[in-house]
Amino acid sequence: MSPPRARNLVKSSDTRTFSWATQRIHDLEKELQAAKARIAELERALQGTKELEAQVSALQSQLDVTTSERDQLASTVKTLEDRVSGLEADLGRTEAERASLEKQKGSAEAALASALAKVASLESSVEDTRAERDDAVSQLGSLQKKFSVLTSDMEKEAELRAQLELRLQAAETENKQLVVTVGQLEGRSSAAETELVAAKERIADAVEQNGKLQSQLSGAEQTNRELLEKLNTALKEVEKNTGEIAELEKKQQCTEDGLAKMTEAAVGLEQKLKVLDEERMQAMSKADTLAEEARHREEANATLAAELREAQAGCSTLEVNVSKLQLQREAKEKELGSLTEENRAQTLQITELQAELKSAQDVMASLRIEVAVLEKDLKDAQDTNSALDADSRQKADSIAQLQRRLSVAQESADEKGRQLSCSVEENQLLKQQLKSMTDESRHRGTENARLEEELKAARQDAETQLGRLSALEESYQTALTELHNANDEVEHKDGEISNLKEELAAAEEVACGKSERVEVLQEELRGMNAALQEKITLVIGLESRILAAEESSTSTQRALDDLQQQMSRYEQQIESQREEHMQAELRLKQQYEDELSQWREEAQILLRIREELSLSIAKAEKAENQAAALAAQLQIAEGQIEQLEAAAQASLQTLTQLREELSVSTAKADREEARAAGLAQELETARGHLQQLEAATELAAKQEEEIEGLEKELQEAQKKIGAAHDDASKFKVELHDSETMRLEMQRLIDDNYVLEHRTEQLEVDIQRLMGTSSNALGHNNPKQRIQYHLRLKQELEEMRKEVCVRLREKFLLEQCIRYLAARTEPDEATSKSATDLHVRRTATAILPESLAESVLFATPSQRKAMLWAGKGKNVSKALSPYKPKEAMMDEIKKTQENIVEEVDRLAKSPTQSILASPLNSARSSRAESVGAINSIETRILGKIAAVCEPPASAKHRRAQSTI
Repeated sequence: MSPPRARNLVKSSDTRTFSWATQRIHDLEKELQAAKARIAELERALQGTKELEAQVSALQSQLDVTTSERDQLASTVKTLEDRVSGLEADLGRTEAERASLEKQKGSAEAALASALAKVASLESSVEDTRAERDDAVSQLGSLQKKFSVLTSDMEKEAELRAQLELRLQAAETENKQLVVTVGQLEGRSSAAETELVAAKERIADAVEQNGKLQSQLSGAEQTNRELLEKLNTALKEVEKNTGEIAELEKKQQCTEDGLAKMTEAAVGLEQKLKVLDEERMQAMSKADTLAEEARHREEANATLAAELREAQAGCSTLEVNVSKLQLQREAKEKELGSLTEENRAQTLQITELQAELKSAQDVMASLRIEVAVLEKDLKDAQDTNSALDADSRQKADSIAQLQRRLSVAQESADEKGRQLSCSVEENQLLKQQLKSMTDESRHRGTENARLEEELKAARQDAETQLGRLSALEESYQTALTELHNANDEVEHKDGEISNLKEELAAAEEVACGKSERVEVLQEELRGMNAALQEKITLVIGLESRILAAEESSTSTQRALDDLQQQMSRYEQQIESQREEHMQAELRLKQQYEDELSQWREEAQILLRIREELSLSIAKAEKAENQAAALAAQLQIAEGQIEQLEAAAQASLQTLTQLREELSVSTAKADREEARAAGLAQELETARGHLQQLEAATELAAKQEEEIEGLEKELQEAQKKIGAAHDDASKFKVELHDSETMRLEMQRLIDDNYVLEHRTEQLEVDIQRLMGTSSNALGHNNPKQRIQYHLRLKQELEEMRKEVCVRLREKFLLEQCIRYLAARTEPDEATSKSATDLHVRRTATAILPESLAESVLFATPSQRKAMLWAGKGKNVSKALSPYKPKEAMMDEIKKTQENIVEEVDRLAKSPTQSILASPLNSARSSRAESVGAINSIETRILGKIAAVCEPPASAKHRRAQSTI
C-alpha cells in the first residue's frame, strides 16, 4: 500500500479536513472543469472558423469583382488592340499616299523641266525660222530684181533683132556683091551651127545639173566670147543673136523657176512658221498646266528660270543677227536699185508677178490674222483649262513627240537655210553675170555699128541669107522645144521637191489640221507658176506698161514695209507672252509655298497621330503585361491552394485523432491519474497545432472559395460564349432563310407577272379570233366552211380550258405567295390585333396588276364567265408584244420545270428551306406548335408540286417529241 498523502484543503475558505479520496475526487472535478473550459474554447475557435468562412465568402465576392474588372480590362485591351490595328492600317495608307504623292511630285517636276526646256527650244527655233523667213524675203526681192534685169536684156535683144531684120531688108539690094563671101559665110554658119549644138548640149547639162549653175554659166560666158570673136559677118551676128536669145530665154526660164521655187519656199516657211507658232503656243499651254499641277517645285522653277533667261539672251542675240541681216538686205536693195533705175523700161512683166506676189502676201496676212485668232483662242483655252490636273503623263508624252517633231522641223529648217545660202551665192553669181552681160551688150552695140557697115556690102547675098535665116528659125524653134522639154524636166524636179516638202510636212503631225490648206495653197502657187509661164511668153509685146512697173515696185516696197511691221507686232506679242509666262511662274511659286505650308501642317497632324498611337500601343503593352502577371499569380495561387488542401486534410485527420484521445482521457480520468500530466502537455501541444491548423484551414478555405468562384465564372463565361455562338448561328440561319424566302417571293412574283401577261395576251388573241372568225372563213364550199368553223370552235374550247387551268394554277400560286408574304411579315405585325386590316399588307403589296385592276377576274370561274361573255375589263389591252402559242407554252413549261427543281431542292435541304425555318421569337409566342406550321407548309409544298408538275398529256407529248 502506498503511504498516505497529505491532506489539503478543498477550498481556501473551507477549514475542514477531508480524506485522500475526497481530495482526489475534488481534483478530478477541477480537471473536468478545465477540460470543459478547453472544449468551450475549441467551440469558440470553431465559431471563429465560421466567421472566417464568412470573410472568405466576402473575399470571394471581391474576387468576383476583380475577375469582372479583369474581363473589363481584357475587353479594353481588345478594343485598344483593334484601335491600334486600325491606326496602323491608317498609318500604312497615309505612308502609301505620301509615297504616291512623292512619285507624282517627281514625275511632275521632270515633266515641267522637260516642258520648259522644250519651250526654250521652241522659242529658239521660232527665232531661227523668223530669220530664215527674212532671208527668204530678201532673196525673193533680189531674185525679182534680177528677173527684171533679165527681162530688160531680153527686150534689148528683141530690139536688136528688129534692127537686124531692117538691116536685112536693106541688104537685099546688095546680095549680088556678097556672092564671093557666101562660101566663107557658109563655113562660118556651119561652125556656128556646131557651136549652137554645143551650146544646146551645155543648156541641157545646165538643166540637168541644177546645182552646178556657176560652172555652166562660166562655160556659157566662154562660148559667148568665142562667138563674139568668130561672128564677123552679118549672118554670124544673126546666128549669134539667135543663140544668145535662146540662152537668155533659158536663163529667164531658170530665173522664173527659181522665183517660183523661192515663192513656194517662202510660203512653206510661212506655213511652217505658223505651225511652229501653234506648237509653241500648245507647248506653252501644256507647260502652264503642268506647272499648275507641280506647284511644289521651287528649286526646279529657279533652274528653269535661269534656263529661260539664257533662252532670252539667245533670242536677243538672234534678234541682233536678224537686224544685221535686215541691214544687209537694205544694202543689197540699194545696190539693186541702181540696176532697176537703168532697166525701168523692161520691168513690164514684173508688175503682174508683183501683183500676184501681193495677193500671196495678202493671203499670208490673212493666215497671220488667223494665227492671231488661234493664239487668242489658245490663250482663252489656257485660262479655262488651268484648273485641269489630269493626264500629266500623256501630256509629257505629247510634249516629247512635239520635241521630236520640232527637232525634225529644225533639221528641215537648217537644210532650207543651207539651200537659201546656196541660193544667195547663186544670186551673187547671177549679179556678176548680169554685169558682164551688160558690158557685153554695150560691146555688142559697137559691134552692131560695125556690122551695119558690113551688112551694106552684103545685100547681094540677102536671098541666100533669108533661106539660111528660115533654117535658123527652124533650128530656133527646135531649140525652143528643147527648152520647153528642159522646163518640163525642171517642173518635174520641182514636183519631186514639192513631194519631199509634203513628206516633211506630213512628218510634222501637229500640222495635220493645216495640211489641206497647205495643199490648196500649193495648188494656187502651181496655178500662179503656170500663169507666170504663160505671161513670160507675152513679155516681148508688153512694152506699154513701163510706168506701171515703177508703181508696182513702190507697192512691193510698201508690202515689205507692212511685213516688217507685222513682224515687229509679232515680236511684241512674243514679249508679252514671255511676261505672262514669268507671272505664271511667280504664281506657281506662291502656290508651291502655300502647298508646302499645308503639307507641313498635315505632317504635324500625322506626327501627333503617331504619338497617340505610340501611347495607345504602350498602354496596350502595359495591359498585356498586367494580364500576364495576373495569369502567373493565378497559377501560383492554384499551386498554393493544392498545397493548402493537402495540409488541411492532414490537420483534419490530426484533429479527429485529438478528439478521440480527449474522449479516452476523460473516460480514463478516474483510472489513469498518472497520465494527467502527459495529457496536459499533449493538450498544450495540441493547442499549438490546432492554432496552426486553424490558420491553414482558413487559408485553404479562402483559396477553395476563390477557386470555386473562378470556376463558376469560367463556367458562366463558357455558357455565355456558347449562348452567343448559338445566337449567332441562329441569326445566320434566319438571315439565310429570310434571303432565300425573299428570292423565292421575287421569283414567284416574276412568274406570276409573266403568266398574267401571257393570259392577257391569250385573251386578246381569243377576242381577235372571235371577232375575225367570220371574216376568216373564205371557203366557197359550204361543207369545208362548216368543218373549218367546227375545228376553230374546238381549238377555241381547248384554249379556253387551258386558260382556265392556268388561271386556277395562278390562283393557287397567289395563295402560296400570300402565305409566304405573311411568313416574311416584319415583327411589327405581331403587335396588331387579329381583326386589324394591316396584317396582310405584304400580300396586298405583291398582288398582281390583273387582280388589282378589276375584281371581275378575282376567281377562275368569274374570269371564265367574263371571257365567254367577252365583257372583261381591259380585255383588248395588250400588255406585251404578241407571241405565238408555241412560244408561250415553252415559257410556261420552263417556269414549271424551274419551280419543280426549286421545290425538290428545298425538300432535299430542309436546313436551307424557306418553309422549314422556325418562327422567330415574336411569332413563336403566338403559334401553338412548330409542327402544325410545318404541316401547313408541307401541304403548300404539295400544292405547288401539283400545280407545277406538267400534266400527263404534256409528258406524253414531250416523250413523243423526244422519240
